[in-house]
Amino acid sequence: MKIYVVKETSVGTEENPNFAGKIEVSFHGIGDNLILARDYDELPEWFIREFGYIRKCDAKRNWAYKNPENDNYWQSVVEIIEFDI
Repeated sequence: MKIYVVKETSVGTEENPNFAGKIEVSFHGIGDNLILARDYDELPEWFIREFGYIRKCDAKRNWAYKNPENDNYWQSVVEIIEFDI
C-alpha cells in the first residue's frame, strides 16, 4: 500500500536573528498533523500509518503543501513523500 506524507524543509534566512541558517524539517499528514524530525529515517512508521494520505491528490490539498512558509525569516520547500507500507 502506498501512503503519502507532506515534507516541508525550511531554512532560516539571514534576517532571522535567532535561527539564521538553521534547517528544520517537518512532516505533515491528515488534519495537518505535524511531527518534526531532523533526519528522514527518523519518521516513525506509526505516524505514516495513522496520519498519511492514501491518495496523492489528497496530500496536495494539505494546508502546509499549499501554503509553505516563505517570508523574511524562513524559506521553505515542500514535497510529497511516498512510502510503500
